[in-house]
Amino acid sequence: MDRTFNPYSAPQTGSEPPRAGPVRTHEYEDQQGKVAVIRIALLAFAATLVLSVVSDLMALSFLEDAKAGRATEADGEANDQRELIVVALWWLAYLASAVAIASFLYRANKNARALAGVVLEYTPGWTVAWFFMPVLNLWKPYRAVQEMFAVSQPRATGTLAVWWGSWIGMNIMGRVSARFSNDANDIREFVRAYQVDMVHSTVALVATALVWEVVSSLHRAQRAHHESGGSATPA
Repeated sequence: MDRTFNPYSAPQTGSEPPRAGPVRTHEYEDQQGKVAVIRIALLAFAATLVLSVVSDLMALSFLEDAKAGRATEADGEANDQRELIVVALWWLAYLASAVAIASFLYRANKNARALAGVVLEYTPGWTVAWFFMPVLNLWKPYRAVQEMFAVSQPRATGTLAVWWGSWIGMNIMGRVSARFSNDANDIREFVRAYQVDMVHSTVALVATALVWEVVSSLHRAQRAHHESGGSATPA
């Protein structure tokens, strides 16, 4: 159950489109293919979250049997094996989703520059790199995404705020779940750890749906901007 996330902080409201100016030339590239991959990856990730909840419920049932003296050593081994498989599947789906989304955001930043003809504070590379910077990843990734929306779909601030809040909740619950799991030493503490993990999985399901909304909304906004004759000047 030790599944932690990069942390995020609460968003700042609103964002003004960056000022115009000459910067490196980029061309718009439709990302329909990448969005389709992200959809599959996020569905797989959501499936592992559901599996995690089911596995936790089965673990709680096992602990009840163990408390009543009905569980065998084989039951304990089966429980541990199942948990390991679910965690492994979770990490595979999570990493696949992270890589797909990082690739999308990198290209989306270039698209924003190509379509709007403006100077952006965040470069394509740093739009992704900020996710891996301690402390700075508390707000920089959000601001980078907010900036892309500001030149593509300025009224998306509310959606981004909800997404950011869910991401904070998922991260916090991931850390709490890991702490409870690592510190559990008896049946009562393991019960609490599994219960907290189920809350974490539930929050993560909500966050996953909102990540998809952000990705798909940004893609639609940039495609609409391009089809309506978005600026093709260097950006």
